[in-house]
Amino acid sequence: MVKVVAILIALAGTAGAEIVDLPDEPVEVAPAPDASVSRFGYRVGFGDLPIGGQDTFLFSLGLGIEHPLFGRFRALAEYEYVFTETHGDSARMPPPEHGSGHRVHLGLRHVLADKRLDVLRLWIDGELGGGLGMFGDNVTGAHALPDVFAGLRLGYDFHGRRSSPASVFVAELLVRVIAIDRGAGVMGGVGMYWGN
Repeated sequence: MVKVVAILIALAGTAGAEIVDLPDEPVEVAPAPDASVSRFGYRVGFGDLPIGGQDTFLFSLGLGIEHPLFGRFRALAEYEYVFTETHGDSARMPPPEHGSGHRVHLGLRHVLADKRLDVLRLWIDGELGGGLGMFGDNVTGAHALPDVFAGLRLGYDFHGRRSSPASVFVAELLVRVIAIDRGAGVMGGVGMYWGN
C-alpha cells in the first residue's frame, strides 16, 4: 500500500498540470464615428405651410435613406405621408379643411461641426434640396406642390459592435424652412436612423 501511494505521489509530481488562461472572446467595436455611413430611418414632423394661400398645419410620418458621397457630403432621399388641416379665414369661421398627401424630397447634407467622444459623435448638419408633394383635402381636391428647402439638423451617432447589421444608431432634431409657390413655412421633426 505504501508503494502505491509513493507511485501516485511521484506521478502527480511529474504530471505538472499546466493552467492556461484562454483569452476572452474579442468584442469588435466599430471604428471611430464619422459621417461616412449609409443610414435608414424614420422621422415624425410637424409645421406650417401656406398651401393654397391659407395657413395649413402639417403633421408627417416619414422614411429616409442617406448615402455618403464624398468628404462630409451625403445624399438624402425621403418619403413622407402628410396630414393637413386648414382653418381658413377666421372671420367666417368655416369648418376646417382636412386632407392628406404624399411628399418626396431629394437633397444634400453636409457636416458643419462635430465632436467625437469615444464611440459617440455629436454633430450639426446643414441641408439643401427640393421635392414634390401631392396633397388633397375635402374642399379643393388634389393638387401638386413643388418645393425647395434648407435646414439644420443636430443630433448624435452612437457606434456599437461592428458585427451588428445596424452598428450605428442616430438620433436627430430637424428644423427646415420650406419654400413653395405662394410663400414659405417651417417644419420641425425628430428622427431616428440606423446605419452600418
